[in-house]
Amino acid sequence: MASRLPRLTAAQAAARLGVKPETLYAYVSRGLLHRERDARGSTFDALDVETFAAGRRRAPVRSSAHPTTGSPLGVVQTDIADIEDGELLFRGRRARDLIDRPFSDVVAWLWDAQRLDAPTPPSAARARWWRPFRRTPAPWIASAPP
Repeated sequence: MASRLPRLTAAQAAARLGVKPETLYAYVSRGLLHRERDARGSTFDALDVETFAAGRRRAPVRSSAHPTTGSPLGVVQTDIADIEDGELLFRGRRARDLIDRPFSDVVAWLWDAQRLDAPTPPSAARARWWRPFRRTPAPWIASAPP
């Protein structure tokens, strides 16, 4: 599996896998990893190392928001935030769907997802309740000195 990413040195590949260089070469001798030799030493394909690392991990705890089969380089998986198809998700909900909700509700929901299914959307009842106040100036405003 060739990639356009820079190749990893033996030290980098061993560090990524969390093993000693001797163990890395044991993987090579068993045919589990492929290396290329040059005048400076051995190098490893970054994606091959990532694939091998993913196969060595214990079964990941799957998030109900976005189950995945693996992680590309440089991705940090959390139970709170995820990017799926180029869209930011918080606990499985699109960020753009949370924009109109009160900040305090979203924060409370992020901290304790068990307590709230999702932040309360702006209610039509609340909007109807505020409508008269928006149209009619308060009496103290009308009587205030200029």
